[in-house]
Amino acid sequence: MNSHRVLSSALLLSALTPACFDLSTSSSSSSSWGGGSTSPTPAQKPEPAKEGRPDFGVAVSQADAPPPISGGTLLATHAGGLVVSDPDRDVVTVVGPSREIVARVRLSPHDEPGRAAEDDAGRVHVVLRGAGAVLTVDVATGAVLARREVCAAPRGVAASPSDASILVACREGVLVRMPADPSSSVASTTKVVAPDLRDVVVSGDRVFVSRYRAAQVLELDASLEVVRTSRAPSARTGRRPSLAWRMIAPTGKDHPEPIVVHQSARVESVPDRPGGYGTRPGALGDEDCPASPVVRTEVSRYGDAAVRMPAIAVLPVDIAYDGASLYVVAAGNGHTRGRPRVLQLDAREIDGASLGGPCPPTKSVLDDGEPVAVAAPGPGRVVVQLREPDALFYYPSGERLSLGGPTRRDTGHAVFHADSGAGIACASCHGEGGDDALVWTVGSASRRTPSMLGTLRGTAPFHLSGDIPDMVSLLEHVYTSRMDGPELTEAHAQTVDGWLSALRAPRIAAARDPFAFARGLALFDGPRAKCGECHAGAMRTKSGRFDVGTGGAFEVPSLVGVSARLPLMHTGCGSTFDEALDPQCAGFAHVPAELTRAELGDLAAYLSAL
Repeated sequence: MNSHRVLSSALLLSALTPACFDLSTSSSSSSSWGGGSTSPTPAQKPEPAKEGRPDFGVAVSQADAPPPISGGTLLATHAGGLVVSDPDRDVVTVVGPSREIVARVRLSPHDEPGRAAEDDAGRVHVVLRGAGAVLTVDVATGAVLARREVCAAPRGVAASPSDASILVACREGVLVRMPADPSSSVASTTKVVAPDLRDVVVSGDRVFVSRYRAAQVLELDASLEVVRTSRAPSARTGRRPSLAWRMIAPTGKDHPEPIVVHQSARVESVPDRPGGYGTRPGALGDEDCPASPVVRTEVSRYGDAAVRMPAIAVLPVDIAYDGASLYVVAAGNGHTRGRPRVLQLDAREIDGASLGGPCPPTKSVLDDGEPVAVAAPGPGRVVVQLREPDALFYYPSGERLSLGGPTRRDTGHAVFHADSGAGIACASCHGEGGDDALVWTVGSASRRTPSMLGTLRGTAPFHLSGDIPDMVSLLEHVYTSRMDGPELTEAHAQTVDGWLSALRAPRIAAARDPFAFARGLALFDGPRAKCGECHAGAMRTKSGRFDVGTGGAFEVPSLVGVSARLPLMHTGCGSTFDEALDPQCAGFAHVPAELTRAELGDLAAYLSAL
């Protein structure tokens, strides 16, 4: 093998990235509407959890692994009812104003219903994240009106009353405008905006879209041209915004800008020692806020400052506004004893907030269950969607409505999303099983957060340098030590291994130029580039460590879904494929010098559609 021919664009599996795993193993799964059966893993009984520590109980796994938590799956309708998207069970449930179940729409396995929006005609449009489609439902009857293909990876959706359309934001970077009435003959239009789009909000003649990993909000005009870009501010110096989990509509005429709940990440070097990723006495704390882990939760208004939430608000996957207060879902607290699941915050706290200001006072409105979404049907009324058990929680009445779905409890899923006890979860950096697009300094080394979506199966040993031989060792090294998590039994480790290995690769848009794609494929596996010698097989990787001129000998990463995890290389030097294929970034022993500019363009076309 000629190591200088290796074409390693993007995910050099990062050693020591904060919050969590670089791993693999194979796992089989089966599909059914109920999501498969729950299988107890033969197990040692774990020690009872202490206050502030996660409790995973007896290890169990699902035959059909549940998807990572995305949040934002609950919609309050104009009439006071609810539309509940359930990606775990592939069901959309319509609940009436009197808390009666109007209809259950059972979808195909892995459709993964997500965000929803209601138009003025009483139609609700639900994005199907796993199917690249939009489902339209009559909210009064629950009848399915249409299922329309929209893009490779739809994420956000909003109704646009001015032209009777809906706008769909897609992760691959396009905004699709389509008629709200599925019987309309008006053609859909597609506008290229920016990669990694998340939520979309329409406010009068203004359109806002958020970018998930960049933690940006873009303001668009009526023709969907970008007129302003705002990166979510950080409420503390020495931190940078990351993972904008949810953007919601403005809170009134006096405040026409949308609100975003996001994370902020530590800029300084992360300690290369036990407990280095979490909280510790006297570290990054002050008298007004508890000590901060390397990632924490913040709430900000577009173009304004942010406020810090307490470090206990781990994995802020959703936010809602009821006319006076904001409600933040801390999905990472769903398995941690003594931690609030949903926090209430006075909305006025984010107006005129100053950088570095104190943490605002918060109130817990839910202390049990596994919340994944929140909605506000009216002033002073809030509803929380629970993943386990499958139910709705009504606040302030405290009533619960069971939605009757089968359990989707999976210990691997729980360990990945749960606060380790130090104010951080694996998903804090590996959001939705992917990555935060950040390059961390761990000790003295620069390490890009790796994605786990479809890249792990059969790729042991783990870490960039290949120094972790198996799952048990990795959990001890990262989760128990650096994240200050509890010791896990071998049975728990097996479920984590199985769940992560079952993560599906991201849906990628087809190549824009199929001829360039075909030429790139031939070049990739051909004698000039010889990329396929190391990036081999369906996973486009093979076991082995090679020095290609990027600072050491590293494991060969999988290139599956590589376009969904820009920037590339372990230092993040390749914000585009052109940059990643430049020897200054990729290493002079990495990309053959004799390749022409046209050939490099063909390689980029191939990689972008993997």
